[in-house]
Amino acid sequence: MPAPIKFVATEKEHRILRYLFHSKVATFGQIHRTLFQDVGKSVVSSRLQRPLKAGLILKGITEFKGKYTQIFYLNPDTVDLLHEESGDFLGRYQAQSGAAEHDLHLNEIRTRLLAFGPVKKYWTENELQCLKDCANDPELRPFVHLRSDAVLDIFSDDVRIVTPLELEISRKANSRYEEKLSSYYERDRTICVLFISGSDEIQKAVSKIERQIVGERKPKFYYALLENVLNPGSRVEFRNLKGDRFVIE
Repeated sequence: MPAPIKFVATEKEHRILRYLFHSKVATFGQIHRTLFQDVGKSVVSSRLQRPLKAGLILKGITEFKGKYTQIFYLNPDTVDLLHEESGDFLGRYQAQSGAAEHDLHLNEIRTRLLAFGPVKKYWTENELQCLKDCANDPELRPFVHLRSDAVLDIFSDDVRIVTPLELEISRKANSRYEEKLSSYYERDRTICVLFISGSDEIQKAVSKIERQIVGERKPKFYYALLENVLNPGSRVEFRNLKGDRFVIE
């Protein structure tokens, strides 16, 4: 059995470790922009060196946005190190993303949406699946069971809504979509789901299935294309089957 990792992280190194725990995987650019945009890339590179040499962080290569990109993720033992005092880790952490491109896009979405004032909190899939606070929260527990890609806490005009977010960047079998949509419709308290598609083809396929499921009920899914969500601007707009808008600005 390998010896446990012994490492005392600085505050900045701890920020990197926590970010990788939340996101599963990240590019150098995402770490730079999200955590240390006020310093140069060389400074961020130096901050990665000690945890890399200690084996707390691992690195690899994946395809992202049409080119091969270096990625960083946590050694599974690092998770125990992060949570040994808080005791909030449930033991279901996915150390190396099984769908790196998908999770890297979710990082971009998270950064984009958290830039809007009404978005008060953004829980990642790893937070939902691993933290006791999420598993024990009656508002979040349904989305833990549904394995939502993320959950947002939005407060605007004295109205608060906790809504799940789903990202689909590659076309899957219709049966997969039917199962996912039906699961959300079975939960009456879930009134809104933000669904981001990587292409028009995916959005049309999912919305077609929702039309078969929704019946006389109000549509729950609000759709937007990934490129539109990430496009810089003063708002992000989603629309449901009836054309009703869900706007974050």
